[in-house]
Order: sequence, then structure tokens, then C-alpha cells
Amino acid sequence: MLQEYGIHHPFEALPDRSPHFSLIDRFDALLTIGRELASTRDTPLLLERTRAAFQTLLRPTLCEVVLLEDIALERSEKPFSQHLWNQVLESKSLVVSGEDSAQSVMLTPLSLAGRVFAVVAISQTGLKRYFGEEEVRLARWLVTQAEVALENVHTTARSDMRQLELPGYDN
Repeated sequence: MLQEYGIHHPFEALPDRSPHFSLIDRFDALLTIGRELASTRDTPLLLERTRAAFQTLLRPTLCEVVLLEDIALERSEKPFSQHLWNQVLESKSLVVSGEDSAQSVMLTPLSLAGRVFAVVAISQTGLKRYFGEEEVRLARWLVTQAEVALENVHTTARSDMRQLELPGYDN
């Protein structure tokens, strides 16, 4: 579905990045990202900004926002195990993996009205345990910001639809 909007980013390698920046080094980016997410009034744009925020702040080699309906259709094409996809969807909480392989993976659910709407899937190849406490905290903060913005987008859309249904309402 994201492909319709031109924002479906398949898993593809990005240029090499240095592993970590401290939170203080990311502070300006945090402020800008928070403002951008909060001011977004369009779901596809919000999903793209969420993906870009994860890319900017967590610097993974692979990054994608996958809609729930796309997960069901495309799971086998993702470079993560079926077990990880099942785990994030069943627990409805962030999943980090990377203890036993040379790839660190983080799957973070994005919910709307208490239901998983999409999953932010990121990974870092070549490094075990790349996603530590600080990265998990950033991911949770980003998802919280995106979920609030997503709820605002949907509340505004419902309100706009109700106004159009009112008798005597003219644009």
C-alpha cells in the first residue's frame, strides 16, 4: 500500500555509517523531528517522516515502515525471521534481536486506536547488539510521537467528514 504513495522503501543497503552518536549530539535533530511529526496532517507523509526519523536518529543500514497488511503479504521477502514478525505482532511491543547473529534487528510496532497499524523495521548488519538501551529509548520516543500524530491525522479526518455531513454546511 505504501507503494501507491511512492514511499515504500524496500530493504536496501545505505552507505556505511559510524555506529553511535550520543543523545546530546542528536538533540537538535530530536527537536526538529518532534516538530515535523507533530505538524504532519497526512498519513503517507507521516509514515515517510517516521521512517526518515528512524534513519536519522538510529542510523541503521536498513530501514522501512511496513503496513500491517503488507506484512501479511510480503513477510517471506523480508530479511528477518518469521519468528520476529510473529513476536512483534503478538506482543504489540518493540522487539530487538542480534545476540546470535551478525545482524542487529529492531521491529517497532506503530499503533492506532490500540491496534498495530504498521511496523518500523530496521537493522544494522555486521554488528551484534547494535541497538542498546539508548536506541530502544529513542525508538520508543519516535513511535510515541508518530502514534500521537497518527491519531491527530485520523481525528481530524473524522471531524472533517462530520462537518461535510452537517446540513447547510458549505465550503
